[in-house]
Amino acid sequence: MFADGNLLMMDTLEIFSILRGRLSVLALLGVALLAPAHAFGFENSTERLKATKVCPRCDLSKADLKKADLRNADLRHTVLLHADLKDANLKEANLSGTIFFGADLSGADLSGTKLYGSYLSEANLSGANLRGAILWGTVLFKANLTGVDMTGASMKGTNLDGALLCRTKMPSGREDNSGCK
Repeated sequence: MFADGNLLMMDTLEIFSILRGRLSVLALLGVALLAPAHAFGFENSTERLKATKVCPRCDLSKADLKKADLRNADLRHTVLLHADLKDANLKEANLSGTIFFGADLSGADLSGTKLYGSYLSEANLSGANLRGAILWGTVLFKANLTGVDMTGASMKGTNLDGALLCRTKMPSGREDNSGCK
């Protein structure tokens, strides 16, 4: 609009030309964000994750991530069915909405992680460090929590049904041995 209140008149071809240019940029960005890992020179999503620590919405089922350094990683809404994350460092990672069904997270450092609405049913977390983690709405149904330290963790709406609690430090610091035999 001009200062005198009159509208700037553009012909239809100019408008379509501008829109076409902007849509091309948006399309290229969309392709880059949705492209498979090999499009960026990585063999697979596991390799991409290890190199960049970013892999939201990836399928990493059965991935071998033993002792992987994934501090501050972005794994939101990622699928890690039966993945091996034994002794992995996931400190301060964003794991919100991630599915860890049957995954091995034994000995993993998950301190300070964000696990909002994550699904860890039947996962092995024995000896894991969950100090200060945010577990709001997280499902730990039948998870092995033997020797887990959850001191200071926030567990609003967390489902622990059927979880194995033995030498488990709860958020208050109290040790729960209700599942020890």
